[in-house]
Amino acid sequence: MTSARRGFSLVEAMVAGSILAVVLTSTAGGLAMAFRFVAERRLRATAEVVAESHMEMLLAIERTRRLQASDCAPVPYDREVIGDPDAVAVFTGSCRVIVNTPATPDRRYDRLMVDVVVPFEGRELKSTYATYVVHQ
Repeated sequence: MTSARRGFSLVEAMVAGSILAVVLTSTAGGLAMAFRFVAERRLRATAEVVAESHMEMLLAIERTRRLQASDCAPVPYDREVIGDPDAVAVFTGSCRVIVNTPATPDRRYDRLMVDVVVPFEGRELKSTYATYVVHQ
């Protein structure tokens, strides 16, 4: 009668180690992707707030006088403007005024579009807001 061996052979230990390495590598890749996703979502959320703020600033100008081309020059928003000391990105807000859109005979409506761009991992994230301006 042969006695049952206890323990693992070297081959079994190597197979188990290989499986563990594959699982840990996949987990690390998933975590890295999740952290990038969270960072991108945070930048996008901040870009939306910056776009809303830029839109409000332009609408305040529009209440006093008509918007001009110089009002749509790119405006940088950095950590001092945003109020977040941890912000590392610079957001750039700009606008476009599309005259007489929707088209009306008295040309009372213009479309105001605000674009905010922020660099992220070699590409640009863009947030756009649009509204209509009514001229009296």
